[in-house]
Amino acid sequence: QAERSMSTRFIGSGGKAFGSELADQRKRTDRAQADLGSTLAEFTLGSRIPPLAGALDSLPKDSSGLTEQRSKVDAQAMPLEESMKFYSEQVNRLLSVVKIMPRVTDNSTVLRRMMVYISVLDAKEFAGLERAVGAAGIASKDFSLREVEKFISLIAKQDFTFQVFDVIATEELRETRHAM
Repeated sequence: QAERSMSTRFIGSGGKAFGSELADQRKRTDRAQADLGSTLAEFTLGSRIPPLAGALDSLPKDSSGLTEQRSKVDAQAMPLEESMKFYSEQVNRLLSVVKIMPRVTDNSTVLRRMMVYISVLDAKEFAGLERAVGAAGIASKDFSLREVEKFISLIAKQDFTFQVFDVIATEELRETRHAM
């Protein structure tokens, strides 16, 4: 999510701003990707749960697609929306692993906790997209009507996701969220 946002800002500025921040974020992304790869290499439970195995199989096995994406971003050789789409697909692959989990339990307490967690993850993703769209508009100094509509739509999706959270979360979790 963070690399998507930085890439969006970089492209939106025409490559004139956020270059060093993007380079720093890429290092953090590379470390996180390496950590995930190590964890998944040791993770055996997924192979015993077919829905989870499918979600895990959808994750990228190497960074070749990311390397190509980064080259295009650096060269300003791709439209902003195409860049956002690439990164969003990567984020959604990761989120799909968590979203598959409710299918593997019949325990209502565990299911409820998973759904609360998923609603938070979704809200965070919508907030990340909102920041990326907003930052791109600001960096380019040009917010088209379509971008404004997308921005407002993302805010609405985030609000809806938090409404779902409020319906299924415990009172303690609702109070914690509203205190933030």
